[in-house]
Amino acid sequence: MKYFTMEECIHSKVALERGIDNTPSPEIEAHITESVESLLDPLREAWEACSRTTIF
Repeated sequence: MKYFTMEECIHSKVALERGIDNTPSPEIEAHITESVESLLDPLREAWEACSRTTIF
């Protein structure tokens, strides 16, 4: 993951406010990584304006 960190991908203000554990399973973490590397990083490189609100 070139432009995004796992921490920012799983960050959730609502989860923090409600005490919800937003930690993804290893399987979901692998899917997040794959999605970022195959979709978001290339979009960021192409358009330089791709950000995220939440991924998980």
